[in-house]
Amino acid sequence: CTEASACRRGRQAAAHAALALLLLLPPLILADLAIRRRWRTIAVAAAAGVTAWLVAYAFSVLGPEFLSDPLLDALTTSSAGGSGTPVAFPLLTAVVALASVDGLRGRPRLAVGVWGSLVGFTILLLFDQSATPLALAVSASGGRTVGLAFRYGFGTVNPRPNGAEVAQSLASVALPLAYLEWDSESDDERHYIGRTLDGRGLDIRVIDRDRRSAGLIYQLYRRMR
Repeated sequence: CTEASACRRGRQAAAHAALALLLLLPPLILADLAIRRRWRTIAVAAAAGVTAWLVAYAFSVLGPEFLSDPLLDALTTSSAGGSGTPVAFPLLTAVVALASVDGLRGRPRLAVGVWGSLVGFTILLLFDQSATPLALAVSASGGRTVGLAFRYGFGTVNPRPNGAEVAQSLASVALPLAYLEWDSESDDERHYIGRTLDGRGLDIRVIDRDRRSAGLIYQLYRRMR
């Protein structure tokens, strides 16, 4: 840009676009959970998001009153319009808390979209001089803390399929079972013993998402060693 006003308008337009994208993330996350019929997770995630927003809003309002001057200077700066920037960003805190409750496990595209949008939002705020790195870090950390607190306080749905779901999956690929029994479990997989309707014996090994990730880390460790 050749003129300062044009550059400022460009930065403001980018910041507004990032804010609009950030506002779309909560409905997107909740809609994905609704499609998966995770009703309990929806309630916990919504409660975590509201709680995180209230905490961040209270901190942004009351923070300038009780924070020391050096810490306040680290959290705020003069914006392009001349006014001071907020000490916290409630919307950012709420979205991080909402995403942290479920963790977006098993949906890599959604996870990349959500976390990538959050990173892009923070970068644009820094580029527009509308926030300090410390204020953004405090907002994101607060949301992560609230989200994980709700996640561990209320628990999460076990994503691992049980024996009945394993049998249903085998039946869907023309392997209906007459018998299925859990045999053993290791760090990499679960082992079942089954028998088909025509009497054939099956050795069934189930690799869950969490164990697949753990196995990948162990394989990398072995290769490095």
